[in-house]
Amino acid sequence: MRALGVFTSVLVATSLFMAQKGCAQSVDKVEVDLSGPIRVEPDSIARNLLVRNRVRSVVKVRLDDEGAVRDTVSLQLVDPSGRYTRIDQLLNPQLHREWSYDEKGRCTSLVTHPTSYQPFTLIYSYNPALQKGLQQALKPNGKSIPLSEVQLQQRGDTLLTETRTHTLLANGSLLNFESRRLSRRYSPHPDTVLILAYNYSAIGQLVSTAFNYSVSRQGQPIEIGRLDMEMAAKLQKVKVAPKQAAPQLTPAQALQVLRQGKAVYPQFRWRYDAQQRIVGQEMTPRLNKQGQGTTTQLEYTYNSLNQLIGRQQITSSIYTPSATAFTVYSYAPNGLLLGETSDARSEKPIFYRYQYQYYE
Repeated sequence: MRALGVFTSVLVATSLFMAQKGCAQSVDKVEVDLSGPIRVEPDSIARNLLVRNRVRSVVKVRLDDEGAVRDTVSLQLVDPSGRYTRIDQLLNPQLHREWSYDEKGRCTSLVTHPTSYQPFTLIYSYNPALQKGLQQALKPNGKSIPLSEVQLQQRGDTLLTETRTHTLLANGSLLNFESRRLSRRYSPHPDTVLILAYNYSAIGQLVSTAFNYSVSRQGQPIEIGRLDMEMAAKLQKVKVAPKQAAPQLTPAQALQVLRQGKAVYPQFRWRYDAQQRIVGQEMTPRLNKQGQGTTTQLEYTYNSLNQLIGRQQITSSIYTPSATAFTVYSYAPNGLLLGETSDARSEKPIFYRYQYQYYE
């Protein structure tokens, strides 16, 4: 399920909006799941558009008030199958990333190159045959340091994932860190996916647990969220075992709390129109114990060709007044994104243009 990538680290990449039937294709964020197979980017509908137009590269530039190119924002390289092979985001936050594929079209490695705030090359490789993943940091002197290892195992309808972390990357520094994470991913219902994770220290002490859920309808994500595990443990009367630092709920206990609707914190919600296009999205990814957090609401507008032509973003929290931003998009006759205007309703809108190179 595509939505499950939200459970993992989300890394910002360049923007590339394309027309597609069913939902808005936005690559504001390239989701990277470092707990298993590397998903091919972009999705199949966007890839088909790139292949149909024989797109080889996409350059996003920012324009000045006279319509001349002010600077280059990003560059995307695309292979003949419509898959990303490289993304370079040149303005802050900078990002430089490369993908590699095997003969079956599966992504086998993802390399993130150094930037001003990240001095190491990060390499994540995945072997589909062995269901094993390895993340490494390559230092400037050429020395490779293992960060984590991943092993997947399918047991019936349950996917077991074991992740062993050897080194922690924090604020550009490598720290000695040993931990072990066991997660169970299963579907109690065709439209529901659950992930229950247990995190252990180097000495085998359970230090924390996490429970995430995803609900879909007709293959489209409806809601993604998590349980407050401390509250869930109290509801199930689960106490912390001796020599452990966190309560250990079973999948059945966590599922019961979810079905009761207690201790549940939705973090992402989607709304669709009759044509199954995303028309609204609400995101509250982080909440404190009082249930307070920053909420982002997105509203999408389409034309008769099912192309995304407008996006309204409203950000609000209890600490700051709400802020509204409007973005408008225009397309070439072949369906590719041609122009973008951010802060469209402000006194100083920002204009962007997309430039393409094609395979012969």
